[in-house]
Amino acid sequence: MQRDSRGVVLGESDTRAKLIDPGLHVRGWTEDLIRREETAGTIQIIDGKPRKQAKGRVDYVLRIKVNPETQPVAVALIEAKKQGLPPTHGLEQAKLYASAKRMNVPFVFSSNGHLFVEYDRFTGLTTDPRPLAQFPSPADLRARYEAAMGFSLEDAAAQPLLMRYVGGEATRRYYQDAAIRAALEKIARCERNGQPKHVLLSLATGAGKTFIAVNLLKRIADAGQLRRALFVCDRDELRSQALGAFQNVFGADAAEVFKEPDGSNHARKARIHIATYQTLDVDNQDGTANFLATFYPENYFSHIVIDECHRSAWGKWSQVLTRNPDAVQVGLTATPRQLQSGTRTREYNADAEVHADNIRHFGEPVYEYDLYDVLAELGYGLNPRTRSDRAGGFAYKHASWLSALPPDAAATLKALASQFARAGTEGLENPEVFQTPEVIRAGGLTALRAIGKPADVLHETKERMFAA
Repeated sequence: MQRDSRGVVLGESDTRAKLIDPGLHVRGWTEDLIRREETAGTIQIIDGKPRKQAKGRVDYVLRIKVNPETQPVAVALIEAKKQGLPPTHGLEQAKLYASAKRMNVPFVFSSNGHLFVEYDRFTGLTTDPRPLAQFPSPADLRARYEAAMGFSLEDAAAQPLLMRYVGGEATRRYYQDAAIRAALEKIARCERNGQPKHVLLSLATGAGKTFIAVNLLKRIADAGQLRRALFVCDRDELRSQALGAFQNVFGADAAEVFKEPDGSNHARKARIHIATYQTLDVDNQDGTANFLATFYPENYFSHIVIDECHRSAWGKWSQVLTRNPDAVQVGLTATPRQLQSGTRTREYNADAEVHADNIRHFGEPVYEYDLYDVLAELGYGLNPRTRSDRAGGFAYKHASWLSALPPDAAATLKALASQFARAGTEGLENPEVFQTPEVIRAGGLTALRAIGKPADVLHETKERMFAA
């Protein structure tokens, strides 16, 4: 075992610099193929308040290039451990990243500088420890990535993945890159397989959905695959925001959709059309779709992005999609609410119908980023985690606090955590969470009132869950 000048076993930073870096370089992973993504450690509850603790890190994202000019494509994640730890140490954390697709990489490694282990998200298998000298080369991982994806990075369908970001990579956050890659990967697979090119991205408010839409379409355009695109949102302020973002990248090629005084379409000469449901006359069940039908014949658009597609009933705007069946169709939605409600209210039924329609048309989300992850990443610099992992961590890490509460109150809080695992932050914010069978059986509001104001108890529970 290598030691420093004082005879001490190498720590994590020295292990990276003296063992892992040279080992990766020998296997062909040059510095331009390695991106170091730094994240933070956990938050602990101190005196009832969340406090940021020591930092941790996901050490390397490994990427492959088709040629020196193309955008590197992330395929693997390595978590480095100090020399004295076994290579399996910390793999569960990185494994969760992969299973939740937070980094959207298929291969996850953990190494102590001498040995490494690998988790393959495609197969679900974890290898036994192997010498670092046997670490897969870029060509090895590219071949495995392409085989599992069902396309070659040389294919025409995959070319948008190879287009660089406007303004460079400093402009994007890792989860935005992960979402864009997930969308482009599905589009390429569907193109190769002759399937409808429908994609759903589930991203909380604050995650930068407009940035994702702009850069997704820009990379498709740079690959020469965008004829005309339509971006549809449901509010004027979102349209104004989107128009500015698209024009910053596409210039005059992006324009707002509305009828000119002479009866023409203001966006008629643009490639990127920015519209609201109201502009297209598809904003309600009685909408005539006159504008849509008058100015846009069938299959007019090669690409369509529907923003906030969870906000409006499917029947109100689905004809935007059905009139363009050959288009790449991307739905952007917040974390869908999926409460297991015992009371089927009108709101619940309408919400369930919209969610079912979105899944039926677009398929399951190819990438998800919950509001808790936004708060963790932007507010605290924390590692993002799956909802189920956070809910499980809440029960485990706060077992002492829960055990000191009356049994029915503790059971109610665990039931609320279970609802969070299913429905995310929006589920906890929905008043109907207290009408779910699991919460009612545990004791519900009556149980919480016994230990304080339910709103205060729920607030503390959220803080503790956030820190789990």
